[in-house]
Amino acid sequence: FYEIMELKPRDKIDAEIQETLMRCLRARQRGIRVYVNPTMSTFPGMLKLTCISRGYGEPTRVEIDQFVRRANKIAKENAYKDAIDELDELIKQEPNNAKALGVKATTLASMGRYEEAVACMDKVLSIGSNSVEELGVSGMLLEKIGRRAEAAACYDKIIENMPSEMTGYHLKCGLLAAAGDADGLAKCYQKAMNAEPHDDASAAVKEAMRVEYDELKRCAEAAGSMTGGLDAFMNGIGVGGQPTWGRGFGTDRVPEKPKKSRTGRLRTGQHH
Repeated sequence: FYEIMELKPRDKIDAEIQETLMRCLRARQRGIRVYVNPTMSTFPGMLKLTCISRGYGEPTRVEIDQFVRRANKIAKENAYKDAIDELDELIKQEPNNAKALGVKATTLASMGRYEEAVACMDKVLSIGSNSVEELGVSGMLLEKIGRRAEAAACYDKIIENMPSEMTGYHLKCGLLAAAGDADGLAKCYQKAMNAEPHDDASAAVKEAMRVEYDELKRCAEAAGSMTGGLDAFMNGIGVGGQPTWGRGFGTDRVPEKPKKSRTGRLRTGQHH
């Protein structure tokens, strides 16, 4: 930043870049955390100024794109780290703040730190209301680290506590499909079809599950077995190749044995 500030602006854009950096530096000197958005046009300009000042000449478009991608990655990582620091301060003052612990869990998950995220959700469940979202997030994180039995227990608890809330059925269907448990999946769909949704959102989930179940049965009939039907279904033949298990919780499921679709590409039981 300081190196760029010492350069003589060549045009209005250079001057604007320097003014942006000066504001950032002044804010930091006052103890205010500031991150320049890496997607701003200032970043390619900063790279050009730095390259020219060091005698490298104008950077190529590829070099600029690589620079912006790296800057994006660093800024995101810094933002996550700062978020964790601030959440830790809050949790230190309020150790039983279930909301702060839940946000910390999802932030850790975004950083790929799933074991720590699961530990946070364990505490959330021990002090929280065991809401549908808390149990759902906990289950999806447990799946990420291979603890499927515990994830299933979370989904079963949703079904037990709120049988009219379709989320529990939907999440469990995704788990069973990813595990290759065709019979268990069929039973879970059947149980879901007998449930009475408590609101329009749950009714919409049930309708999506009905479409999926119809496709699974069609695939099973064509394959001659439910197991063969599940293989076809997971390979993208059923529901346009995009089952919607666990929609809204922000994690992807991967089957134990991914298979190739008719296009030759690997597919999984992923959701939107």
